[in-house]
Amino acid sequence: MEDDFEGLARASFRRAGLEASAEDLVLVRAVHDMLLAQLDVLADADPARFPFEPVDPSRAPERT
Repeated sequence: MEDDFEGLARASFRRAGLEASAEDLVLVRAVHDMLLAQLDVLADADPARFPFEPVDPSRAPERT
């Protein structure tokens, strides 16, 4: 039986008109798990603890 992730991934591929092999799903699962871990870290971050520097969108940052 497919787990929820595999079923959703296969449905997404199908809607895009693509066939997904088992190897494709392993790769997509690995990328998903890596990104999810990064999002978990951001979800737990406290922005009040980090220095804040205002960003001026009218001016590009200087490159050094």
